[in-house]
Amino acid sequence: AVTSQRAILEHVLGGQVFAVQRGSVFIDGLILDGGSTGRPIYVGPNGYANLNNAVLQFGVDVDNRGGGCALVQGRLDGSGVSMASCSAERGGAISVAGGRVEIVDSTIQNGSAWQGGAIYAQNAEVTIRRSMLEDNSSLAGGDVRVADSSVEIDDSDFSSLAGGVPLWVVGGEVVVNDSIMFTDLMAAVVVQGAESVVLDGLAAYVGGIALSDVDSFNIGRSSVCGALSFGL
Repeated sequence: AVTSQRAILEHVLGGQVFAVQRGSVFIDGLILDGGSTGRPIYVGPNGYANLNNAVLQFGVDVDNRGGGCALVQGRLDGSGVSMASCSAERGGAISVAGGRVEIVDSTIQNGSAWQGGAIYAQNAEVTIRRSMLEDNSSLAGGDVRVADSSVEIDDSDFSSLAGGVPLWVVGGEVVVNDSIMFTDLMAAVVVQGAESVVLDGLAAYVGGIALSDVDSFNIGRSSVCGALSFGL
């Protein structure tokens, strides 16, 4: 375990501040600063990272994925985490490849990437609860872009002003409960080729929802300001 009263670990030479190749690390109250030259944390295939009340900031990717955190078949749990001003080719704050990530009571803001300004996931499990993702930008998924993954979003707010689509899903399964998706461009939610989409208590503003090649679609208790379109 690594604990601190807001100590700052800063990286200045590229690479990672923390690299968890195997085993577990518990990080409590640290500020992990990539210094705009490196990534705050990497979690490998046999690694597990638990972040509590930590800050990840000014991270950049070193291998085209995850400016704040990159998971490769690893696992990340974050509670009370703040991620800010991270950038990458895929996943401005977090990228997940074949791993599992759960973010609770956290904020991700000012991230940027080609795909997934906040989070990019492929063949992964992604859970976001009671969290806020705002002012993240990307050409494909302003806040979250996932492919062939299982995604659950609960009681969270995504705001992607001038940053694209807050939630963009290609394949897999999607469940969104009691959450807000807001954008001033395109659609608030785009889903392509998914097996199952469940939207319950969704408020999608301005952009609406665009679906194509979805096997199963259920929507309830939701408010959509914009078009609900099929066959994008």
